[in-house]
Amino acid sequence: MSVVNVRESKKRDKEARIRAAAMELIRRHGFAATTTAAVAKRAGIATGTLFRYVKTKEELLDLVFAGEIAAVVEQAFATLPKRADLVTRLVHLYGALLDYYQRDIALARVLVAEAILPRTDARSLPLTVDFLQRLSRMITVEQAEGRLDPEVNPVGLAFDSFALYVAGVLAVVNQMSRAPEARLTLERSLEIHFRGLRKETPARRPSGPKRSKR
Repeated sequence: MSVVNVRESKKRDKEARIRAAAMELIRRHGFAATTTAAVAKRAGIATGTLFRYVKTKEELLDLVFAGEIAAVVEQAFATLPKRADLVTRLVHLYGALLDYYQRDIALARVLVAEAILPRTDARSLPLTVDFLQRLSRMITVEQAEGRLDPEVNPVGLAFDSFALYVAGVLAVVNQMSRAPEARLTLERSLEIHFRGLRKETPARRPSGPKRSKR
């Protein structure tokens, strides 16, 4: 292994330890009571070392969010049902995220607050952009294969679906509904949204002997 690879491996290891320590302390004490010094101590690194990765608590939260969500998204795409219709695949992706937030509501509320209004230099922002681009490519394939109206902007459709998903996230973290109910509501909303954009196959006329004209 080269020196560069060793350095990158150590960096990823420290980032993972920082995320794990931060999540543990936020769950135990809440975000407001969690200090960077406590996170550094729990991660087994010096406070000065922690500041090489994050300068503020907000950046610490962003580091946690980016790492957690990236893992959930990659797992969701890896298990994406290939032959399912578009709405089913979108629900699969968004449902994985809803399930993640449901598992720890207290932590989810903190993470979602960071995600909804991210800073321009947030680590999570490129992840969101990449996610929307992947959705856009899925929609483009549907259009190219004749299942969706090709005249509609696929990026716009990706954003539309994401907005419906965000409504589900807010319902979950505010405990207005649980993830399964939010998933079902999302599925219905997406079905309605895409219904008018589907390219319907013209109905075939019954075959039979042609009547002669008189």
